[in-house]
Amino acid sequence: MEEIKQLIIKGNKADKTQLPRLYMFKTMYEEGNKLTVVCENDKYFAIVPSGKDGPRLLDDSGAGPMSLIHVLVCPKAEIWNAVDIEQMKLFNRKLAVECANTAVALLRDETLKLSDEETLTLDEKLKPASLENRLQEVNDKQLWSKTVQTRTSNLDTAKELSKTVEYSFHLYPNNSVNHLHMHAWCPKLATISLDYQLAEKPSKNAPLDTVLDALDDLRGGKVSEKRYASDTRVQEEIPGYIKSAIQPKPEVHPKFGVLRY
Repeated sequence: MEEIKQLIIKGNKADKTQLPRLYMFKTMYEEGNKLTVVCENDKYFAIVPSGKDGPRLLDDSGAGPMSLIHVLVCPKAEIWNAVDIEQMKLFNRKLAVECANTAVALLRDETLKLSDEETLTLDEKLKPASLENRLQEVNDKQLWSKTVQTRTSNLDTAKELSKTVEYSFHLYPNNSVNHLHMHAWCPKLATISLDYQLAEKPSKNAPLDTVLDALDDLRGGKVSEKRYASDTRVQEEIPGYIKSAIQPKPEVHPKFGVLRY
C-alpha cells in the first residue's frame, strides 16, 4: 500500500486543470451520442474500451482489453483520478461495484433479468464485446494471457470463469484519460494485453480496496465505515492474478521493444 500512498501524495500536487482530456468520459456521456453505455445507475455508467468504430478488438499490445470481459465504470460526478483525496470522497464503492457487476453479467449473457418487469438487453453495437464473441476472437487470434491456466473454447466454462472479477484503477501518472474509470475485468479470462501491462508497470492496476484504504489512511480515518457492507470479499493487497501467474521468460515485444512477461 505504501507505493499507492506515494502515488496519491504526488498526484495531489498535479494541477488537474492543465491535464489533457479532463473529465472526457463525463463530457462524452453528457453529449448523449458519443458513448455506447452498457448500463448505468444514478451515479455511474459503464462502457467498454472502444475506438471510433466501436468496441476495441483484442490485439497484440498493452492497449487492448485486459480480459474477455473488460468494463470501465465512470462516475457522473467530476472525479479526475483515484489519487484525488478530496474528489474521491464522492466515490461510492457500493454503487460503482453494482454498476460494474451488472455490466459484466450483461456482457456474459447478453440479456439480464432484473425483475419480473425489467430485462436488460445488450446493445447491438456492443455485441463484439460480448463474452461469446470475445471467446472466439481470443482463440482465433491466440491472444490468451500467459497468466491464464484454463484456456477454453467452451462458452459455459468461460461464463463460469468470468464470475471472478477484479476492480482496479490506473493511478496518475499511469493513466491515459483524466476522468476516473474503474476497471472491472476477469483475471481468469485475461488477454495478452495484461502481460504487457504487467511487464511495463506491474503496479499499473491498483486494486480498488487497496486504493480506498490508502486514501483513508491519508485522511486519518474511513470516510464510510460501511464500505464493505455489500461485499464480504475484500481484495488482497497483492491480487491473486499476480500471485498465481506463471512467470515465463521475458521477451521483447516486436512493436514496443520492451521486456514483457
